[in-house]
Amino acid sequence: MNLPDDQEAMDFVASAAVIRSQVFHLPGADQLTRFTIKSLAGNIIPAVASTNAIVAGLMVLQARHILSKHYERVRTVYLHRQPTGRRGNRRLVVPVKPAPPNPSCLVCSDTIKNSQLRLVCAPEMLTLRILRDRILIRHLGMLAPDVELSDRGVILISSEEGETDEDTLNKTLGEFNVTQDTCLQCDDFRQDFTVRLIVSCASPELANALPNNLSSSNNSLPIQQQQLDSDDQFEQWRILGNVDSVLTSVKGSNSNNSAASSSIPEEIMIMNGNVAKHEGNEKKMFLKFPPNILVNKNCLEL
Repeated sequence: MNLPDDQEAMDFVASAAVIRSQVFHLPGADQLTRFTIKSLAGNIIPAVASTNAIVAGLMVLQARHILSKHYERVRTVYLHRQPTGRRGNRRLVVPVKPAPPNPSCLVCSDTIKNSQLRLVCAPEMLTLRILRDRILIRHLGMLAPDVELSDRGVILISSEEGETDEDTLNKTLGEFNVTQDTCLQCDDFRQDFTVRLIVSCASPELANALPNNLSSSNNSLPIQQQQLDSDDQFEQWRILGNVDSVLTSVKGSNSNNSAASSSIPEEIMIMNGNVAKHEGNEKKMFLKFPPNILVNKNCLEL
């Protein structure tokens, strides 16, 4: 049963289509009528539906290989506008082996996967200002950090001037629904430096009981030369992870820090209250809690 068109709805859609066509300077935009637009829309809708169905089918075929763990059979599928190949064996859909991971890709790069740290904090207490100024700039050495909730595409901190106002910086992570295992994508495009902070939630009581943070603006200094920063005493957060693998990814000055730390294999360093001791080529991070504080083991797994 075909229902009659709604006159007002058709006029609205036709008007919007004409305006959009003129904005993009499409040929014939000034000659469109409600009837021609209706006929064009009638052709577009079936085309979109059939194309989506074909692409969905191709995705399902490749998903079967992944579910059956036959990863060597996975293919990237391309659609040619014109059939290719010899006569009698021409193809519109051409499968090829997937390209190797892009080392600069934020998703598939092993380097990016290694640039990951744990941020133990109480989200309802940690403000964006502390995250930017103390954690990213002072302790991780970023110059102009950008922070994004990678799973939602929400930008928390922008390095562009005027993009992040004072009211936003005074908000806490909890106000942005940051919970356990939330990923904070932190980028410093001036240094080509990327690190992901995985949040491990702690209660406010636990956060208040954490030991004071220690300044680590120069990680190559011995413990006795590192100074306690009074501004950091009441910012209860901790960083867990292989700090060297993150800091050495920064170009320029960080190469000197890497050489300095490798020349002192037994040097003990401090970062935000965490002690890191060299053991061969491996550097492990240990969180220092008071003996009366119990921490969920899952929060400390890297």
